[in-house]
Amino acid sequence: MGSAFFYLYFINESCQTLSCHLEVLFGLTEGILFQYIQITTEQIPETGYFIFWIGGLSMELLEGIKTRKSTRAFKPDPIPREVIEKILEAVSNSPSYTNTQPWEVVVVSGQKKNELSKVMIELLRTKAPTSSDLPKPKDWPPALEKRASEHGARRISTLGVSRDDQGGRERLSQMNFEFYGAPCAILLFMDGLLGEWSIFDMGLFAQNLILAAHSLGVGSCLQASVPGYSREIKNILGIAESKKLIICISMGYPDEKAELNTYRSIKQKLDEFTKWIE
Repeated sequence: MGSAFFYLYFINESCQTLSCHLEVLFGLTEGILFQYIQITTEQIPETGYFIFWIGGLSMELLEGIKTRKSTRAFKPDPIPREVIEKILEAVSNSPSYTNTQPWEVVVVSGQKKNELSKVMIELLRTKAPTSSDLPKPKDWPPALEKRASEHGARRISTLGVSRDDQGGRERLSQMNFEFYGAPCAILLFMDGLLGEWSIFDMGLFAQNLILAAHSLGVGSCLQASVPGYSREIKNILGIAESKKLIICISMGYPDEKAELNTYRSIKQKLDEFTKWIE
């Protein structure tokens, strides 16, 4: 849990505290991204007193990584533009191969987001062919396929939807294209000439983005289904066909009471994915 704190003291030359006030402690969010503490001493002219104050923000990166989760139900409150700008300014420091910085960001909200959603839902309803710029693998290694299958089954089970409930499953699928009710969607593009190294860079950028958002209390959900309609999305948004749509990230303030947000995916243990060689 992060906190902001400000302590203000008036101290005379004999180091006696005349008064102490203005102490503000409040939680910012779970999982914060930096630490900053400042100590200042100033003399008040013609009084013989000094002002001594301490202020700062206490933020923890590891806690942010551990507590971040996919959000699939959002409050309708819009994210202030200055908050989105703060997130993106931080994320602009993401690493990339030879500093190429391949990311191109499109922030969609309001009427244009609703228009996009309406078109994609109709494409889904009519079973229109997809046009992803980043196709899924034709085959998965067995262990990964098993993990993905179990994850999907647990997630729909959490919501009380059975595998043979076709209507329920279709409704869950449609929610993808409603951006799960998020007030904002961020689409990440890169130039179509670029390849695997730049896709790796885009992943670094996306991870930093959702962590930065989390640090400010903004929930997110990485969505691979939305880019399935990349051709139509680029047409609606006026994006050049030469650009690749890599990922969609729905963002907003989480509705923690929603059943959709009760699900937690199961992660591998350290010894399942790590080999130590000396």
